[in-house]
Amino acid sequence: PSRGTTANSGTDIAERGSAAGIWAMVLICRAFGRTFGRLVLRAVVFYFVLAARHARRASRSYLTRMGRPHGFWDTYRHFLTFAHCTLDRLFWVMGRQDLFEITSTGSEHLRELVRSRRGALLLGAHLGSFEAMLGVARHESVPINIVGYFTNARLINGVLNKMNPRRTTRLISVEPGMNFVMTLKERI
Repeated sequence: PSRGTTANSGTDIAERGSAAGIWAMVLICRAFGRTFGRLVLRAVVFYFVLAARHARRASRSYLTRMGRPHGFWDTYRHFLTFAHCTLDRLFWVMGRQDLFEITSTGSEHLRELVRSRRGALLLGAHLGSFEAMLGVARHESVPINIVGYFTNARLINGVLNKMNPRRTTRLISVEPGMNFVMTLKERI
């Protein structure tokens, strides 16, 4: 970005924390459950909002562009919502789908595509969890490949991959070069 502007896409902000911290949350959630894990996240996110100036600025910029309130507590809620979604990803990978109410519409179209040996392109935009989508797809016996930019979330993805090594078989990371294009072509 030029002088005086900010990219604010989120992809240019380095992931914070540590794999040890994420594993600690995994242990807390396994021992005490989702409700307690969400309570612990409140303190973690509060510290993060105080300490992560660049991320806080990106959040305020985003909230401003969306016409939303963008004070400290609004930024806190923004990060807390993201943290709750990330925590839910842990529970999906742990196989705890029973914690969620799942509604599905349109899956008959996907089953018809599988039956006719055709594919489809589904577009998403951080409105949910691809772990949830993969879980439902496995349950429905519908193969789904997720294409995404995973570079800025290496810590959490590393932990999730260790928790379930099969998880990566359906992920295609957007990266420069021909490998990405060839993998995409192969999956299509």
